[in-house]
Amino acid sequence: MINKPVLILDNGAYEIKAAFNTCNTAERVPNCITRSRDRHTYVGNQLDTCRDFAGLVYRRPHEKGLLTSWDTQKQIWDYMFYAKDTVDPTQSALLLTESPLTLRQLSSNTDQIVFEEYGFESYYKCSASELASWNDLSVVEASALAPTPVDCCLIVDLGYSATTVQAVIKGKVHMASFRKLDIGGKLLTNYLREIISFRHYNMMTETALINEVKERTCFVSTAFEQDMEIANRIKSKSTADSVLEINYVLPDYRTGTKKLGYVLEKGETKMNENLLQGMQILKLANERFSVPELLFSPSNISLHQKSLPETIIECVQNTFLEGFDSDIIQSLLFSNIVLSGGTANTPGLVERVQADVRKDAPQDMLVKVRVGNKIDDNTNIGAESFAWHGGKRLASTEGVWNNVAVTKKEYDEYGENICFMKFNKFIDDDDDDGAEYEYEDDEFD
Repeated sequence: MINKPVLILDNGAYEIKAAFNTCNTAERVPNCITRSRDRHTYVGNQLDTCRDFAGLVYRRPHEKGLLTSWDTQKQIWDYMFYAKDTVDPTQSALLLTESPLTLRQLSSNTDQIVFEEYGFESYYKCSASELASWNDLSVVEASALAPTPVDCCLIVDLGYSATTVQAVIKGKVHMASFRKLDIGGKLLTNYLREIISFRHYNMMTETALINEVKERTCFVSTAFEQDMEIANRIKSKSTADSVLEINYVLPDYRTGTKKLGYVLEKGETKMNENLLQGMQILKLANERFSVPELLFSPSNISLHQKSLPETIIECVQNTFLEGFDSDIIQSLLFSNIVLSGGTANTPGLVERVQADVRKDAPQDMLVKVRVGNKIDDNTNIGAESFAWHGGKRLASTEGVWNNVAVTKKEYDEYGENICFMKFNKFIDDDDDDGAEYEYEDDEFD
């Protein structure tokens, strides 16, 4: 029996999704401290009050997906917990996500902060992929039976720092199959920023704006070469008739309206020509699909790694369970591929991954790819919140929490070793420097 409310905190490198298990949706909080040109500092979602996003600089607690700066993270958590007096850690339990590649020392630091600094009553820590497997992946009406993790699925987490692919079997991550592609939302944003700054306007200090442009305009092409030819014809003929070209109105920070700009509908271009005079308009065509194409062609930026579909296939083919037919396990994984994380919302991604995996997977196995944006037939969520909703199901299931969580009393008696043993963490000693193209946003001390 769960005696305390459980705070589910999906501690992503880009943003935090957090709320108690009694809530239906999670609050989304930027996981950063930002400073504007007028030297005003914003913690977490205080950034919503910022009127001028030009030249923002960031300080993030994560580096290459790992939580390395607890000074920064604690400031953000303190603001979330205490600014509105919404969380009393001593009267709450905590369900926290962490990268599966986190080194033991970094993971132990988290355990110490949770119990010694905040004093949570009990605590469970796992990967976002493990939580995602608790969702009802069949997307059917709610069952009368208690929720359980899906028996066998492949979770593709398209995160901020990287994309990870891992098999999850009965709620547990199969670490031998774990694969990582050093392309995430951050690299895609930075790549788009480079392209726009070279071809159009210098926007190297406009990280927030470029990220918004990416999310509103980019898509994954299912016929890349064909779309590239069309985009090149658009450029040579200076025509805006193609559906591939979009006009994006850049923001005017003096007025404060639509502070991150907006997409100009094609009809508005002709109807409001007088109103558009004086506006800065960004014309995008092949940029819209050449940026997410990096997931399928990492060599475009000299990144010597396999593409996302190849990574998925390699992950499946390296999943073995003693006592089980590997063909059966792999068949189950191919038929239950779930995309989660913010980049999974990109239009066309599911269709492209489905087509490319189907082409190279064994022909006698069913391939089914879906995006994790539904928790039942009637409820649509963003793929970035999929893990949080899985955590809600886990934390609300009677009998599960007490089996997996470590209590404050246990921690005080046995120390951090009890966390390591009970959370069953795996440590990767390889020194991975990440993508050559990925560079940090502007930071301040």
